[in-house]
Formats: sequence, structure tokens, C-alpha cells
Amino acid sequence: MRISNPSARPPRRRAFVGTILAVLVATAGCDKDTPTAGATSTPPASASASSTPSAPPATAGASDYCALATKILIESGLMVNGRIISAHEETMDNLKAMVNLTLPVKDQLLSLVPANIRPAMMVTLQYFQALKDSDFSTSTPVPAGFVAANKAVNNYGEAACGFSFRP
Repeated sequence: MRISNPSARPPRRRAFVGTILAVLVATAGCDKDTPTAGATSTPPASASASSTPSAPPATAGASDYCALATKILIESGLMVNGRIISAHEETMDNLKAMVNLTLPVKDQLLSLVPANIRPAMMVTLQYFQALKDSDFSTSTPVPAGFVAANKAVNNYGEAACGFSFRP
């Protein structure tokens, strides 16, 4: 899941599913690893951890995860022609759709990622829930460790599913 730069503009997506999935992904500078939390807010220092877990090789459950993540990305409008759209093309409607499609299947997503990615997915989902609970307010705080977690989830989506992020 890709989330844009928190200091750049209202929340955007990614991930998820890459989380989401992959899921939560994008930035004002088109960087797939940074979140968007608010128009003028900056993430807490703890949200930008310096070490990021590397993505594991694809696992037995990867194809199920990839199918679910792809479905969410396509239905939210974040994936077009097999590629995740750029941060500059993302809209608040895309973010809302991705979050609203991801949260009902969060347990399934968590069960489909490898154990070493699960904590990162949980942080990403925590942010998605906070966004939904705040009605997607631009002042929604970014959870501690989100930047590193988002990067790990995105790396997994690239390694396991072949997700491609447009610059």
C-alpha cells in the first residue's frame, strides 16, 4: 500500500496490500516509500525508522495475497493496466476506496503475508483504521514506524507480486 508524503498533501494510498496489501503508496516527490498524513503535518521522528526489513521471497500464500491486493488496487483505481498509478494521479477518492476495501479483509491480508511482514502490515492497517476513524482528516497522526512498515509492505508487494510503481 502506498501512502504519500505526510507533509505534502492529504493522505493517499498504498499498500497494501500491499497492503496491500499491499497495499498502502506515493509522495509528492513520487517516492513510493513515504506516507501522506496531512497537508502541513510532519511525521513524528519515530515514524521514520532507518532500518527497513527486506522483502522475503515469495511464499506459498503469496499468490492469494497478490490476488487480493491486486483486486483492491484495481477496484480503488490505484492500479491501471497492471501498474500502480503515480502519486500525482492519485485522488482522495482513490485513498478512501483503498482503505474501505482493505479494512474489511485485514485479517485475511494478515494471514496471507509472511510472519516477518505481518508486523509491518499491522502498522499500515493501524494507519488505515485511523484514517477511516477520523473521516480521512489531514491531521490524522502517522503511527510510529509507519515509514519503515510501509516500505516493507511495498517491498513485499514488489518481490512477491511483481507490483510496479510508476514514478
